[in-house]
Order: sequence, then structure tokens, then C-alpha cells
Amino acid sequence: MSQTISDAIDDSRVAGILKHAAELALRQKPSATLLEQDYWSWQILLTLRRWDDTTATPLSNVQADPQWKSLLRLPDVPLDHNYDLMAAEHYGYARYVAATYGDPHTDGILRTYFAVKTAVSLLPSGEKLLRTTKNHPVLPESGASRKWMSLGVQQGLLDYRKTHGSHLGPTFSSREVLRSNVGPQYKRALDATAPLPYAKGPTGS
Repeated sequence: MSQTISDAIDDSRVAGILKHAAELALRQKPSATLLEQDYWSWQILLTLRRWDDTTATPLSNVQADPQWKSLLRLPDVPLDHNYDLMAAEHYGYARYVAATYGDPHTDGILRTYFAVKTAVSLLPSGEKLLRTTKNHPVLPESGASRKWMSLGVQQGLLDYRKTHGSHLGPTFSSREVLRSNVGPQYKRALDATAPLPYAKGPTGS
């Protein structure tokens, strides 16, 4: 099963999704700091994966963006079943966490977190327990998706160094992300986003 999932992730397509999200994030907030850019890029990917969680449904706007339509293989692949988008979101989340804490152990901590999620998903109705919204499934992890998570951590630590005199943050500080369920984290992130990316169109303009 994991091999099939890994095969479903196209690295070049994931890289394209991340590049386009970063461009849109910068367009949304041209004066944003590195951490804010990381946050908004993640928010765009998060919104795409949960495209009907807001009354300002972004799906039609996304479909109107030729780059998104091509990168996300719309309408053939549902957004919440898109493994390339899942890998990109893992990268975005990991980059934001690493850029926030600067913890040199972020990769190990997030790997532990995702391993726990995988274990829970194997329980009866475990996948539904992990959902942050009732309509969108939690896609299975794979080596390929964890690779993108690790790449996000590496870039996030670089972002942290750039804004903290080349220093890293406190050791194990990123454990904070494990102290609460990812669902509340995602919901808090969404609640803090006003307006959401795509609320005014595919470029947020």
C-alpha cells in the first residue's frame, strides 16, 4: 500500500504546487516576513485540501487558475484525495513549525507525530478520529510524503536562522505541536486567517 501511495506522489508536481503557493502568498502580503510567508503558503495549501470548509468556497476560483488546474490535475483528481497536494501541505506545515521554533529536533518530533497518527489510523474508525473536518479524509502517510516533510523542516530552519542571527532555537521546543491535537491547530490557524486565501479570487487580490 505504501509503495502505491509513494508512487502516487510526483516530486516535480509537488515542487510546482509549492512554488505557486509561495508566489500567491507573497502576492497576498508583499511585505510579509519570512515566517509570515511560510504561514500564508501553508494556509493556501491547507485551504485547498479543505476546499469546502468556508462559505467562501475557493474551488471554483482554483479551477479558474490555469496553473492550479494543471498542477492539481483538476477536475480529474479531487483536492482532498490529491497525494501531491498532501505532500505539499506536509512540507508547508513542517516548514512553518521549523521556522517558528528553530528547533534542531523538529524533524524527529514531527516524524514521531506522524507515526502516532499512522498508528491511530489503523484502529477501527481511526481515520475518522483524525479528521479535522468530517468531509475530508486523512490520506495515508508514505515515505514520499515524509520526505517532503523533512525538506520543509530543513528550509524552515534556514528561514529561522536568517531572522535570528544564524542561530537555531531552543532544543525540543517544537514539542509544543504535540501537546494538542493537530485538528485544533488547523482550526486555530483557519480561524486566524482573515480573509482566507482565495476569498477574493485565485490570487487573493
